[in-house]
Amino acid sequence: MQHLIFDFTTTYPEDLQSALPGAVRIDMTDLSGTDMYCDDAAREEILRRISPYGIRGIHLLDSGNYHYMTALLAGQIAQPYRLVFFDHHTDCKSAMFDLLSCGSWAKVLLDTDPNLRQMILAGPPRRSMEELGDALRSYLDPDASPRKLFFLPEEDLQERGTEALKEVLREAAQDPPGSPLPVYLSIDKDILSETELPTNWDQGQISMELLEECLQIVTGDLALPSEKPLLLGADICGLLPLIGSGALSCDPRELSTDLRLIRLLSPFFPCDR
Repeated sequence: MQHLIFDFTTTYPEDLQSALPGAVRIDMTDLSGTDMYCDDAAREEILRRISPYGIRGIHLLDSGNYHYMTALLAGQIAQPYRLVFFDHHTDCKSAMFDLLSCGSWAKVLLDTDPNLRQMILAGPPRRSMEELGDALRSYLDPDASPRKLFFLPEEDLQERGTEALKEVLREAAQDPPGSPLPVYLSIDKDILSETELPTNWDQGQISMELLEECLQIVTGDLALPSEKPLLLGADICGLLPLIGSGALSCDPRELSTDLRLIRLLSPFFPCDR
C-alpha cells in the first residue's frame, strides 16, 4: 500500500505530505505531452513511474487536467471491479486522435478494460449525458444484461441527496446480483460549488457536506470485514494552481478540502510504515 502525490504543476503544499504518512511525491514536471492530453510517450513513462507502487492507497492527481491518471491507475487492477466517480463532467467523450485525455478517460476504460464490470458516475448535469447521445447509449441501456454504466445526475443529487445515490447503488447491486465488487473511487473536486472551492474547470453546485455524505454511503458497505480489500484505491483531483510572487500556489481552502477527504478515506488504507 502506498499513497501517491502526482506533482505535475508543483502546486501541492509541502505540508500536505504530513497528512499522508509514507506518501511518495512523484515528480512529473519534466514530462511533456501531459496537460489535458496524454500522448503515447508520456503514457509509457507515467506507467513506468507508477509501476512499483500499485493502485492501493490514496492518490492526489493534481488539477482536473490530469484526471486521465485514473484510467492509468485503474487499468492496473487485475480483478473484476466497480469504478465509482464523482465529477461535474462525464469524462466520457470520444477520444480525439486516439489520445487519452481528461475528457475521454472514462469512456476509454469502458471500451477497453475487461475487468471494469460497472461504472457509477455521479454529478454531471443531466444535459451533459444526453449530449453524448449514441456514444454511451449501449452502456446506459437499462435492458442490457449486465448493464455497465449507471448515471446519477447533479439535479437528482441536489433534490434528493444521498437517497438518490442509494437508489443507484441498489440498482447496480442487482445487476448482476452476487458478491459485492471491489471499488476504485475517483473524486474530481469540480463537483463542488465554487463557493466551497474554486477549481480550474466549470463547476457543479454540490456542497462539501453532501459530497462527504455520499462518500460515506459508497464506502459504508466496503468497511465489512474481508480477507481482501473492498476499496482498492482512491484518487482526488481538481487542484487550482494560482500564480503569485512568480511561483504557483493554491487556494488556502484547497488543503482543508483535501484533508477532509483524506481523513474520510484513510481508515481504509492503514499505513504500512
